[in-house]
Amino acid sequence: MNPENYTEVILNPDGKVFRRAVSSVEVALNERSLIASLQESMSLTLRDAFLLEKRWVSLLLSTSGPSITAFATIAMPYLHLNAPFRVLEDGKVTVPVFEPAGSDRPVFTVDWDVATATAGKARCWLLVHAAAAGPDSSWGLGECWLCLTSSSNRTYRMPMANVYDNCRVCMGEYAKVHTNLFNALRAALTQFEASAWNSDLRKPVDRIESFFRFKQSDSGFETLPCNGQWSNLCERVSVVELEKLVLPAPQGGNE
Repeated sequence: MNPENYTEVILNPDGKVFRRAVSSVEVALNERSLIASLQESMSLTLRDAFLLEKRWVSLLLSTSGPSITAFATIAMPYLHLNAPFRVLEDGKVTVPVFEPAGSDRPVFTVDWDVATATAGKARCWLLVHAAAAGPDSSWGLGECWLCLTSSSNRTYRMPMANVYDNCRVCMGEYAKVHTNLFNALRAALTQFEASAWNSDLRKPVDRIESFFRFKQSDSGFETLPCNGQWSNLCERVSVVELEKLVLPAPQGGNE
């Protein structure tokens, strides 16, 4: 793909502002080379293997006979929240309202910045399962999971109304079979970002309003820090599915 040039603005704690030009290139997956490497080793872990819609993707691949299984860990520095919103605290704070599916309230798409909300203490990941019957087969999409991790790589379920207890995401219906792994992962990410955040599962209102907070201005919605410790607003989870995440080395420190 063609490079995209943009300017990154960095605000230091001391109030100084730095600007730097950034050029990024999205790198697609070389599936033939990847499968050839996999066939030699039976299992393969690739950190930051390629870029998908400007998000780094890491892969955990394995073979069983001719079949190939992939678990893709997609870095999510921000989330698209597609939901109605309401105003709290005399107009100072705007929060999402996760309505039941079919609600006729107007829906807005707002980007929730993970680093800002958690003071840089957490990272967000979308884990996607895909499989193929063989090297020349199409890829079928399985389940998807969404979670936060702390600096020590503990996993947490966010207070969201369409995420199951094990962090599996309720994504709705979409095409599950694709010609290659890259297209399968792109389809899962596209569906995830287009889905409405409804309350089909449950609705932890108090935690939602403390976790997803925005300041509205003429230029749009700006993410605010969580009202309280982010990890106290989430649920710590330890499930087999999330062991498939390919994460950076733990850094230790406070949760």
